[in-house]
Amino acid sequence: MTSERVWREVPGADRGAPVRQRRGREASAGQPGLAALQREAAEGPSVQGVQALQRMADDRALQRASLEEEEPLQGRFEPQPAVLQRVKVGQIEVSPSGGMPTWEQGGQTYHLNLTTATFHVTREGNPKIHYFYEGYDEGITDKQPTQGERGSKKKDRDRKKVKTSTVFSALPQNVQDFIRTHYAELLQV
Repeated sequence: MTSERVWREVPGADRGAPVRQRRGREASAGQPGLAALQREAAEGPSVQGVQALQRMADDRALQRASLEEEEPLQGRFEPQPAVLQRVKVGQIEVSPSGGMPTWEQGGQTYHLNLTTATFHVTREGNPKIHYFYEGYDEGITDKQPTQGERGSKKKDRDRKKVKTSTVFSALPQNVQDFIRTHYAELLQV
């Protein structure tokens, strides 16, 4: 018995779009042969395929609806707000605030920023100061930022001033020493 083509509309489908229904060997085999796949690609999806997709969509909608109506169970896990883990690096507590290692030293807050072309340490406050560098550990040296990073000498950002052309050696010596000594540990926070 050869497969015959039956064209008809599927309820809920795009009206007028022909859909082929499988009959004969193709339907009983479960896996159509290469010729059937090529015909299906040329002629459009089968009725069973469209109906299966509609059933899956209906099942998912029912699952979502039942989850929304469900009462919370006792002992069910409820997500808690994330707690920033502070880690001791040297004698200083460092946290991953904003995805960057952040610490306080000498009454100032600093963080390492590795998201720009030229890495820099930022001293928070007003003005916010970026100290640009290259290298790592004891090999950290000054580097001028790119023109895009530098902008003008100061940028207005939400009424805060940002100094963008300062180099690493302008940091207080104790901060420079802390970064050079604990660079690898800071990157792991």
